[in-house]
Amino acid sequence: MLPPPDDPAFEEAYAAAVEGRAPKKEKGLPLPGAALLKTFGAAYRLLKQTGKWIAFDAATEAKNTHLIEVFLTSRIVPDHPLVWRDVEVRHMRRALPPLS
Repeated sequence: MLPPPDDPAFEEAYAAAVEGRAPKKEKGLPLPGAALLKTFGAAYRLLKQTGKWIAFDAATEAKNTHLIEVFLTSRIVPDHPLVWRDVEVRHMRRALPPLS
């Protein structure tokens, strides 16, 4: 059953019915401070749960938190709203330093 034509979801429901697929679900608004999956923001949340991070003294933790937050809130392109916190990192790999 389609929503009424004046409903914002009508266009998607109609297109899905014509194409014979399920309608795409609307994405809700993220909670303040929430990190999108597979992004630098999510990686930072995981980092803060590691033993190495927890073992930092207060001064080191404060310094690292500040540096990371500055990076995460930096815009990738000056006049575009996308910040590093929301950039996906799933294709990044850790590079080992060369052996000398």
